[in-house]
Amino acid sequence: MDLNHLIHREGEERVRAAQASSDEARAAHVALADLFRDRIDFRRRTMLDGVGLGSGLRPPAL
Repeated sequence: MDLNHLIHREGEERVRAAQASSDEARAAHVALADLFRDRIDFRRRTMLDGVGLGSGLRPPAL
């Protein structure tokens, strides 16, 4: 998946979480959104490393 698609899917899952009718559904959609966010962050870190912008320009990992 390209980065734009991942960003779009994260947003969709956050909207679905906000509209969920149960706590379980809300938690599932938030978990999916968080997985997409992790993939987005990984791709962005990889792109920065690929162009020689090392970890000094990135915020520290949690």
